[in-house]
Amino acid sequence: MLAISYEHPLVLGGAHTGADPALAGLDETAWHRHSCADGVKGRRWYE
Repeated sequence: MLAISYEHPLVLGGAHTGADPALAGLDETAWHRHSCADGVKGRRWYE
């Protein structure tokens, strides 16, 4: 799970970038759906 502002500065491979450009190149298969537990309204899913 990545929970940061899209404007938050990141350093990836020595290059300074933001979350939007860093994640824009990821393929759909890079994301996985996970559940942390059952909640009051059912299972809580995070993508």
